[in-house]
Amino acid sequence: MIRILTEEIIRKIAAGEVVERPASVVKELIENSIDAGARNVSVSIWQSGVGGIEVVDDGCGMDERDASLCIEHHATSKITTLDDLLLIKTLGFRGEALSSIAAVSKITIITKKEDMENGVRVYAEGGKITSVTPYASTTGTIIRVENLFFNVPARLKFLKTPRTEENLIFETIRNISLSYPQITFKYKKDGKDVLVLLPSSEHGRIQDVFIGRTIFKTEAHGNAVTFRAYLTPPHEAKKGTHGLVIVVNGRCILDKGIAGAIASAYEGLIEKGFYPQGAIIIEINPELVDVNVHPQKREVRFRDSSLIFGFIRANINSVLKQSPWLKEKGAQGKEEKIGDKLIEKEREIIGVDSLDGLVAAEKPLKYFKNQVFPYRDFLSSGSDFEETTTTTMDFEPLLFPIGQIFSTYIVCEKENEMILIDQHAASERINYEKLRKQYLSGKPFTQMLVMPVVVELEEEEAIAIDENEGLLRSMGIDSTMSGNNCVTLRAVPQILGKENPAPLMKEIAQILCSGEGRTEEIVERILERIACHSSIRAGKSLEKDEIVSLLRELEKVDFGSHCPHGRPILYSISLREIENKFGRR
Repeated sequence: MIRILTEEIIRKIAAGEVVERPASVVKELIENSIDAGARNVSVSIWQSGVGGIEVVDDGCGMDERDASLCIEHHATSKITTLDDLLLIKTLGFRGEALSSIAAVSKITIITKKEDMENGVRVYAEGGKITSVTPYASTTGTIIRVENLFFNVPARLKFLKTPRTEENLIFETIRNISLSYPQITFKYKKDGKDVLVLLPSSEHGRIQDVFIGRTIFKTEAHGNAVTFRAYLTPPHEAKKGTHGLVIVVNGRCILDKGIAGAIASAYEGLIEKGFYPQGAIIIEINPELVDVNVHPQKREVRFRDSSLIFGFIRANINSVLKQSPWLKEKGAQGKEEKIGDKLIEKEREIIGVDSLDGLVAAEKPLKYFKNQVFPYRDFLSSGSDFEETTTTTMDFEPLLFPIGQIFSTYIVCEKENEMILIDQHAASERINYEKLRKQYLSGKPFTQMLVMPVVVELEEEEAIAIDENEGLLRSMGIDSTMSGNNCVTLRAVPQILGKENPAPLMKEIAQILCSGEGRTEEIVERILERIACHSSIRAGKSLEKDEIVSLLRELEKVDFGSHCPHGRPILYSISLREIENKFGRR
């Protein structure tokens, strides 16, 4: 039998959509404070927020009528007509938050407008007001939420551990604070100060929130959209989007499209599933974004998402090319990423800190035969050094090599740092950039094989090679089918040198068979494999001129901090860290 639900059940269902956990309450109350024009917002919790949450602000406050009405369902001061819904500029607008919170808690509201002699205190349990009394208070509002979910105890079973709930509250306050650096935010847990953020510039607030991290800034301005991104370099990327804050028109949201666009900009610099830390702050014409698509307003819908995502991706990618956290000087010329056009950008570096410190060895160190060269030998007027410093790129040598260890890593000195460089990863990045430029120019450097090489493949692999002969030719590979699932190679990329091309061809065939990704992505994966096969191997001893040549080339390439697969090329240890280990500081 179909029945009409009671008002009490309707309220609890609605509350379940808006109030999932204590952090949801904190978010809604802070947003109300911001909409009220508060310059100071203080949040206190006890018992992980389930016992109580209190938010105090110095906003405009409410009179007795509004204070009593605000916990009614769909009571709001933000919109009056349907047109208002299309041009939302406030954080709240539905009139659901306080009603939903009140429905599943015991709530006290103390508030006063500036022109009122006394304030008012409203108390409600389970959404029902039990008392409204005059109350002496200052201008602003205090909302105290106690015994959350007292009347829906089943909801408590779905909460995480107290520590997790507290962390979610902290992140909520932190994330909102990034959009409003002019506001003071204070946070207390069980009576103890946890966070104090004083008014600052946007730069300053970013530095306060992401303290100790290397952050670079980029911004771009379009006709209807502007964004400012404050992001960490690739070597500080973390798994998942946990540390990436996305703000649209002052509202913190979760958006896989924007996160994906940022990750795409870092493609080849970070591992799959990893994301930079930091924040992207987007300002867009309200007519081009719909914020009324999620009960908790955590998601939005863009009118033309592909253009916005492309705009973000291209700008961030063009800045990453310069490795701004690594280089003092470098090539500033514009490059095309395969399949993309780049957009002019403005960039700035803020707050640079050292990388992670050394870790004490767990086992006794073994001795290996390593190469250490006299430091001054590298500063002589050898031809390699002279060539690289007199080119039109105007490079200043940044890394001075000391030697090679384990026949795999190059030890360098740079100002007050010691830097270890993975010689294979460095060579791989250099070769990949050469191959990419050749592909984009349509003029791959090819070498004819003295004797054609026949490669035996699986049937589907041979078919894939045959169907993509033209694509492979654009990368310097000349191949033809020769029957019995065999492919005959007559020419290969010049960069391979004397390397046996058969294993490489097998890998390329497997990439083509997978059919994963757009043509541009497939090309990038093939170029990565060619670069890998043509690069200096780990375990190869290098002469000093080979090391110098490698470093000078590395300084000239884009993305000089990571190999094409996203692994770091270098690891930096500051002089301060070394001195700390030896007790000199």
